[in-house]
Amino acid sequence: MAESQAVLLVMELDPAASALTPDGVKAVRAVCEEAITAAGLHVADGAALWAAYRQYELKVLAAGQGGDKQVDRVRSLFQRQLQQALAGNVGLLEEYSAWEKEQGKVWGDLDRSLCGSIPN
Repeated sequence: MAESQAVLLVMELDPAASALTPDGVKAVRAVCEEAITAAGLHVADGAALWAAYRQYELKVLAAGQGGDKQVDRVRSLFQRQLQQALAGNVGLLEEYSAWEKEQGKVWGDLDRSLCGSIPN
């Protein structure tokens, strides 16, 4: 899938993206959003795009950039992906739950936040 390759190339080969500079992060986000729009719903391969995007945003968070806004950005990626019927989503809810617990959320809080994220 060309979209995943483009995302990975930007993340790996763009020095600004690798160094997590503001311009680099902005460029990666733009490429990822474009790739998600183009192929994020691909049943077999879409989950790989979402995962690459989410891992990059987790890297930004781990570097201490963005604060609460970055936490919300990662949360939004999890929730957006959970709304898609993708073959690669197996285990995603558990991954999201574990991440939220790291953020200090308990399941009762998480249940309420997921109510608006999972389609009927």
